Amino acid sequence: MKQLLIFFIALGAIISASGAELVRQEIPILPVNKKCNKNCSPLCGNLLRVKVEWIHEFNRLPREKAAFRCYMDKENFYVETFLIDKDIICEAPSPAMPKLYNVSDTVQIILKSDKHTALWEFNVTASGIANGFLYPGPGALFPELAEKLAVKHEIKVDGTVNKNDDIDRSWSVRTTIPLSMLRRFGLQFTGSENWTMLVVRNNYGRFLAVRELSTFPQTLRETYDSARFGLLVFPDAH
Repeated sequence: MKQLLIFFIALGAIISASGAELVRQEIPILPVNKKCNKNCSPLCGNLLRVKVEWIHEFNRLPREKAAFRCYMDKENFYVETFLIDKDIICEAPSPAMPKLYNVSDTVQIILKSDKHTALWEFNVTASGIANGFLYPGPGALFPELAEKLAVKHEIKVDGTVNKNDDIDRSWSVRTTIPLSMLRRFGLQFTGSENWTMLVVRNNYGRFLAVRELSTFPQTLRETYDSARFGLLVFPDAH
């Protein structure tokens, strides 16, 4: 499978060392489909950072780190996520529950084109329970209004799910999104359009003081504000 190179650009907001001044910093261009060799950590991708819930937590690396990378071929767009996790939890009863992240360790992938109001969201838990939604727009995030989407998620768990008397190590997931699912409404999913993406991790566990919410790129409180997503740069855009 020949992989096409995609780069991920993002603007992130950070707190200065003094913790008093809010500044913006450009995150460097990263080759997100770079393959690790056998001596390379799975965390060679883009690191997720803690989202601002309390101002002193802003721009901190999570206590349990995670990273992702993305690439595509002629038929699919792929997002691979690797997550350190000492206590893997999934309490979601079924994919019918819209907000899986409220009760489970979850990865969210959110995509948006600037040429249409539609917003794509894909959610997957460590146990494989997953759902997806095509919302009419960021201001209409009602599951009743959304088209249901189903994609392939390949999950590997190094540990156990919902067992609180052992110590887990990690879980990972490769999400395969057919390009036909993104090429709706006359959209092409190419460099001729501005496509943006946000990757979100919701992490629970007995070793954490509170639920840990982390994202790439760094966002403020509004998860679905596409102005704070990262810009996907395709090879044909150069």
